[in-house]
Amino acid sequence: MRDGQEFSRCSRPPPAEEVTALLRRPHGKAGPGSFHGYAGLNHGPEVPPRLCPDRCRNLPDLGRPPGTLGAETDGGGTAMESAAQVDDTVVLDRQHLARMTLGNRSLEHEVLELFDRQAELLLGRMRKSDSDGVYAMAHALKGSAAGIGAAEVARAAELTERATKGSAEECSAAIDRLAGAVDKARAVITELLRQR
Repeated sequence: MRDGQEFSRCSRPPPAEEVTALLRRPHGKAGPGSFHGYAGLNHGPEVPPRLCPDRCRNLPDLGRPPGTLGAETDGGGTAMESAAQVDDTVVLDRQHLARMTLGNRSLEHEVLELFDRQAELLLGRMRKSDSDGVYAMAHALKGSAAGIGAAEVARAAELTERATKGSAEECSAAIDRLAGAVDKARAVITELLRQR
């Protein structure tokens, strides 16, 4: 549970016009230069919760039972416990992406292009940031990745968030793992965009 709201999966995707409007909205409460929310765009409390990956009811299954996104385990970590889990996931869940874009190929391509640019930008900034900045950017990337069905990137981003609480070496290693996951996702995205 987070912010008093339990996470659950929803079988109904948001309407295409809501997704498109959210993708095109200007920076919200976080201010210019910060990234958050679906496809990395800022949002305020007026955004429907089902569109925000932080409170999303349409998240891809990241290997956790429904209702456990962000839930703490007895050990204090999240339900995902090791970097080894990053390797056993699908790079890009095309079914989830199709559900989130309501099968609209044009919107699918637009979302993938946004993610591709955002991932490159955030990774570049992460390497130059302090741990708070890395945490914020990893969190944004995790939400965006979950929104398009890039579970491996979402998991690696979550590990990067957790690594910011450790040493600089742990954080750097986590960013490297995240960069590897992003590279795989971007290769798949490039191929999908080429098929257009």
